[in-house]
Amino acid sequence: MMISPKLKYFIFFFIYSIGIMHSIAAMEPPWDWNNATVSQNKSGGSDLPSTSTLQLFSNHGIKFFQRYVSPADGPRCNFYPSCSEYCKLAIQKHGFIIGIILFNERFMRDHGFDLKHYPVIWIGGQVIYYDSVEMNDFWWKCSNKSSSSNKPTCSNSK
Repeated sequence: MMISPKLKYFIFFFIYSIGIMHSIAAMEPPWDWNNATVSQNKSGGSDLPSTSTLQLFSNHGIKFFQRYVSPADGPRCNFYPSCSEYCKLAIQKHGFIIGIILFNERFMRDHGFDLKHYPVIWIGGQVIYYDSVEMNDFWWKCSNKSSSSNKPTCSNSK
């Protein structure tokens, strides 16, 4: 049985809309300037735990999508990590609001055209294009906190 793309997207965004309503009720901020850095473990994943209610809820929604919807519909993403895994990593690293913005931007690029700008990797005998969260958030890497405020000082220089 194949699920139509419209139903698949409806289920995916319905789960997130419930999470958004829950976060508005709890009035939790989407990120914390005091925890702006995220360490990476050896497998490339984040060591930062998902502690907000919205992040935990979104992780359950993504797991539901990966476990039940995606196997029924088949692989559709041209990138590695998959679009749902990218969403989970972006939310872990940047919080729910920024993570969803990064996911939507990536989802809009997953159209199959103009893929020559991405590194090619082979997974299971198929060509997949590498597009990590770090490749898309490089423009707001921040240095240490400035002395006059509690917020990090961001610059484009390395």
